[in-house]
Amino acid sequence: MGQLFNRLRSFVRTSVSSSLNDRDSAWADRMMNSDDEELRRIIDELNADASTTSQSGPSRPSGERPRQGAGNAPPPEVLKAHTTLNVPVSADATTIKQAYRSSIAAWHPDRHASASPDQQANALRRAREINGAYLILKKYYSIT
Repeated sequence: MGQLFNRLRSFVRTSVSSSLNDRDSAWADRMMNSDDEELRRIIDELNADASTTSQSGPSRPSGERPRQGAGNAPPPEVLKAHTTLNVPVSADATTIKQAYRSSIAAWHPDRHASASPDQQANALRRAREINGAYLILKKYYSIT
């Protein structure tokens, strides 16, 4: 808080000294040098609000969908992720998680260890696609 207050004081002094005469500059110095508790309280509140907002992350609860208006369709990569996991765009977080778990269980490379090399490569590719799609949806919808 002290650093912010000192920066504010320096900024005001610089701008006041360049634009005001000596009498006004002296008044500004007196105002900035006074230990105005109200100003300090306001600065502390603003700092607390800013740190709370930056630490809390997204403003919507986990799994809640962003608002979809008439012109606000999800980005193409989100639509592709929905297709990859075979879930509708209107699916909730639980449905997305279940679809991911069932898809990755079916295509996990360990499950295809005794298959031919082509089938193993296909399973590995498909598992990577499923993981990538789930990560995209997880990030977009803030799924925990």
